[in-house]
Amino acid sequence: DVYKRQVRSSGINAEYGGGTFEMITRLFSKVHRLYRSFEKKANYGTLKTKTSNVVFPLGLSVLGLLSINAVSKHFGKRKVSAEQNPPAFVESNTWKNLELLGKLVISPDTSIYRFALENWDQTLGIPAVSSLMAKAIIDGREVKRPYTPIGTSDLGYFDIVVKLYPNGPMSKHIHSLKEGDTLSFSGPILKFVYQPNHYDKIAMLAGGTGITPMFQLIRTILENPDDHTKISLIFANKSEMDILLKEELDSLQVEFTNFKVFYTISKHTSKWKGGSGFITKKMIMERVPPPKEKPLILVCGPDTFINYVAGSKGLHGTQGTLGGLLKSLGYSRDQVFKF
Repeated sequence: DVYKRQVRSSGINAEYGGGTFEMITRLFSKVHRLYRSFEKKANYGTLKTKTSNVVFPLGLSVLGLLSINAVSKHFGKRKVSAEQNPPAFVESNTWKNLELLGKLVISPDTSIYRFALENWDQTLGIPAVSSLMAKAIIDGREVKRPYTPIGTSDLGYFDIVVKLYPNGPMSKHIHSLKEGDTLSFSGPILKFVYQPNHYDKIAMLAGGTGITPMFQLIRTILENPDDHTKISLIFANKSEMDILLKEELDSLQVEFTNFKVFYTISKHTSKWKGGSGFITKKMIMERVPPPKEKPLILVCGPDTFINYVAGSKGLHGTQGTLGGLLKSLGYSRDQVFKF
């Protein structure tokens, strides 16, 4: 049962009795993606794990290669239970102190932080697109900050992307955490309600760390073999080094035909083959379905980015009026959602 659950969470249709060429291709692509995304970044502390007595089924140990390495040190000797543990976050008023498994530097000022769930065979259980609230006592006062996990189906752990801000007390606190330290989380905080196949086409316009809710939804769609939604992403950053999760996005584009990504950066060399500068009307017209096709367009990034692309948000996080590039291109307010 655990093997089947892990297979389903990987977006692969498989049964014990057989498989298809497509299943095998996607299996190896996923394993390769997991291996490559972490193999080259040796500073992910928990990959240097000691020998463990954790009992894993063979299928799970293949598909969940990364999960095993990350959680084995934390959970020690455990056997697979007959029933999977319930999701970790089902009541938003409950706080859980969760252990940091490791840190993966992905840009000069940004890292992925992996936290262990209470049981290795449970998932976050939060709906797409949702965030968690982090809480810590910093300099004698309680500080809270929402973070969006970049996946919701991983067994035993979850990852958040955190950018280090010089004047950000929570980001500095998380940056100072060592492997084995804990951080308190609560949730979920629902940001956007997604239903599979509700939209034929979804376009995403993201800037910087605004990629996190997009990536969560991308994974949710692509890991569901029954969801045929087509996704196009335009991702803007300062430089190539600042493109978060680029290797993972590139691998997903190779693996899934219903996902396309285009990068644009402000600072680049002559060898750069992507877009140059801010997102433009031309980029949108070439890669986002026109208004008559009724796509859903998701926008996330710094306030200046959102204002430029779709107009500023309203008071208390409301959507506000539509403006920016999208309004000038003829899109309507009900076709755009701003995170």
